[in-house]
Formats: sequence, structure tokens, C-alpha cells
Amino acid sequence: SKSSIQFIQNQSEPSISLLPIGALSQKMEGKQLAEMFDMQQSGAVAFSDDRGNIGTELMCRALEYARNINGLVMALPWDRGLNGNGQMHEGPISVSLGMKGIPNQAEEIRVQRDIELLRYCGGRLHFMLISTSRSVDLIRKAKRDGLQVTCGVAAHQLLFTEENLTGFDSNYKVIPPFRSKEDRKSLIAGLKDGTIDVIVSDHCPEDVEHKVREFEDANFGLSSIEACFCVAFTALEKHMSSEEIIEKFTTGPETILGLSPQPVSEGSHVSIFHPESNTEFTSAAWISKSKNSPVIGMSLRGEVH
Repeated sequence: SKSSIQFIQNQSEPSISLLPIGALSQKMEGKQLAEMFDMQQSGAVAFSDDRGNIGTELMCRALEYARNINGLVMALPWDRGLNGNGQMHEGPISVSLGMKGIPNQAEEIRVQRDIELLRYCGGRLHFMLISTSRSVDLIRKAKRDGLQVTCGVAAHQLLFTEENLTGFDSNYKVIPPFRSKEDRKSLIAGLKDGTIDVIVSDHCPEDVEHKVREFEDANFGLSSIEACFCVAFTALEKHMSSEEIIEKFTTGPETILGLSPQPVSEGSHVSIFHPESNTEFTSAAWISKSKNSPVIGMSLRGEVH
């Protein structure tokens, strides 16, 4: 709502540039459109129901309405109709572990649907997180067709695969799930050729009670924000230059959200990293309150200050 956007912005410190994303549907129930125009006027930069299930008719209306106000619709492509109780990527490893799998098609069907709706309705669409080779191909073709579509990938999707789940460590339980090695290769290729526009943290902290339990009962998500750059840099340093990786974190998001580039000047807040150093991530040095991260105990490339 408009009042929620204003309240959040009023709580931010002057040095923080807070960019809220408004709900796509009222109360995020997937039934009626939220007051998108009012929220945009109050500072919302995009609209999304995150993991909410948006039906075809509502997505079409959202794209049409957002087009009229030059708004951005953001979607998490996940069709729960395909094994909504899945725990990890569906494949030989999920079968061997005896866990219910989430097939690639659960993502790809929704990507394909939303691209076709975009083609029909017009507007701008951003897929927040993709994880499969086919999703990369579909978005690549849509861009070649001239559609205003962009997408992002979580940094940890570039480093880990389904093979990391063989130890039943719930810190590797995420949505979208870690996919195959072939999918990871396609994600890296999509970053290199510009199909994937941004790298994101997908920071999803959880308390101990919701993570340290039987794998099937554990919540999805991992605490990722403070290790995000090192994770991406470790996965990509042999495939992309430092400048190209940085662009996926900075100018890529700015372009999608229609923000002006922020020049470095006196008083700027900057991040400094050393590409030749390694960072040892330990529980004691972990700053975030939530420690549900598989990188704790790992050494990753790069050092950020």
C-alpha cells in the first residue's frame, strides 16, 4: 500500500537509498491488482508477489497496467503445480537420496508463459531468479525478438549444484534449487553473453529453529549477503573480467530499475575488494545474525572491505 511504502522510506537513514518493491496483488493473495500507481508515486520501483502464485489472467492485467505507468513487473518463475512439495532439483541424485524433486519444467513453464504474456500485453518484465539452461535459452530468444525482458541469477547458483546436497545439509536448501552442472554452465554462459543482466544475493536468513532440523522440514533459503560477491567472484573469475562481474552487481540493477548511475565523488559510500586475496568465512567472523550459509567454513576468492 501507499502508506506502507511511505512508512518504510521514513524509517531509512539519510545515507541509505531505499528502493521498495510494491506488491503485485492486494495482500499478495493473487486475486486483485494492488494499487500500483499510488505505490509508484510514493517511491515503489517495481511490483512483485515474490513467491506468490500469480494466475495467467492477473499477470496479463498487471503487465498491461504497468505498461501504462511505465512500471516494472518482477516475477519469480515457480509453478507449484509440478511437485510443489519438492525439496531439491529433480534428477538422479534426488532419486538416489530418496527426496522429492523440483523439475526444471516448474521454472521453465512459467518463464515461457510470462514471456508469451509479455509478447501479447507489452510492458516490462524481470525474472528475479532463474536456474535452468532452458530458461536462459527462452530469455535469450525473447531479447532477440525485441521484448523488454530482463533476468537475474543468485550468486550461489553459480557455485553450487545438486551434488552439494548429498550430505543432507539444509543450508543448501534453496528456491530455486541448485540444479545440474550443465545448468550452471548455461547460467555462466548467459552472464557472459548478456542474457542474464544481474547477479543478486537472494539473501534469505533463517533462524536456527527453522534450519537445523530434518531436511524435509527445514525452510528454504540461505544467508548470503555478506559472502555474495566472493561467491560470484570464485565462480566467475576464470570466465569474466572483474569489471564485467562488478557491472552485474551495479550498473545492471540500475539500468533495470531506471536509476541514474552513481558517480564516485566526495562523500560516496564505496566497497573495496582485493581480487588476489582469499577470505576464510568462519562462524565467529560472520556478521549477519543468521548463520544459515554453506560458505561458513569455506575459503573463497576475493576479499571485500
